[in-house]
Amino acid sequence: SYRVPVDPAGGNNPLNGNDLFWGAELPTAGPTLDGWMCFYYQPKTVFSEPTERFDLNGDGDQQDIFDVGQIRRIAWSTTDPNQREDVGLGPSAVIQEQCNWGGDLDNDGYADPLFLWNPTSRMLHIRLTVLGDTGTLPITRKVESYTFLRNKPEGIGNP
Repeated sequence: SYRVPVDPAGGNNPLNGNDLFWGAELPTAGPTLDGWMCFYYQPKTVFSEPTERFDLNGDGDQQDIFDVGQIRRIAWSTTDPNQREDVGLGPSAVIQEQCNWGGDLDNDGYADPLFLWNPTSRMLHIRLTVLGDTGTLPITRKVESYTFLRNKPEGIGNP
């Protein structure tokens, strides 16, 4: 979870002297200091290698089943459970091996988590494998991005 700079007065100034106000923008409450946000994965459909008779991840078998879904962002208030917003980010074609999310998707011997957090640099590495269609055969593509989350590291002040 994370927080972003907000102006609880509703303006565009998240500074309080030399300090930032931290929270979230909520749909009806606006900027709030009680707000938090997070990214999560929501499966929507399934791709079954046995059913499709296709080795999607190239591991030499046709036994794997994949959840196909979307990355979503949820924002909520810690003081008002009615204040929450859940929005989809990007396509609903992100795959994860069913019952093994973050596992080795491409058979290279390394895990493939969606999110890798580096607490020292405060960088979030987002690494998605996306299912596509060529018209005849399914394909996968990797999409990667980094995002800097300014939050203070856990255990050091607020937030």
